[in-house]
Amino acid sequence: MHAIGNLRNFISSFVSLTDSEYTYFESFFEKRNFKKKEKLLKEGEIEKYLNFIVSGLARLYFIRGKEEIVLQLSS
Repeated sequence: MHAIGNLRNFISSFVSLTDSEYTYFESFFEKRNFKKKEKLLKEGEIEKYLNFIVSGLARLYFIRGKEEIVLQLSS
């Protein structure tokens, strides 16, 4: 299933939208692709997106000393 279908299925589990309502809602989204191990943010940056993962895995972590502390894994 393609990205838009996945998003619509996800949203449909919370609220029913007509086709025109969904088209309007979808206009606020931007498809972004990342390479394996590419960082979404650099240290000190503020996230400007709400991310919906279609394929792959994302890891949220911070560094304490020399240790990576993983807060979240998402797929």
